[in-house]
Amino acid sequence: MKDFCLDSRAVTISDEIDLLIQQIDLIFDTNPTEVFGEEFGSEFYNLLWDLKVSNKEVSEYTKSVIYSNANLMGWELNVETEFLQGSINDIMLVKIQLSKYDEVFEKIYRIE
Repeated sequence: MKDFCLDSRAVTISDEIDLLIQQIDLIFDTNPTEVFGEEFGSEFYNLLWDLKVSNKEVSEYTKSVIYSNANLMGWELNVETEFLQGSINDIMLVKIQLSKYDEVFEKIYRIE
């Protein structure tokens, strides 16, 4: 997510991928009950504690949440999920891959 306090350039984001990543960051960082009057956000933290959920189910949930809350602006979305065993609790890694024409952008979100 862009921190306007640390950026010396203009506060307007005009790069398409930056706009898209900021939308996805907000989805990952917002719980569904935090935005009053809107159905926005995600339940990744709750999915981490669900012992019955699979990698594929988390990937499908991620796609669903992004498609319903973000404007992909023509970018194709691919999601891969991996669970890692941690010392105190498990860690979920969600890799978002965005592609358009010959450009590919990846970002990994860590939920613990």
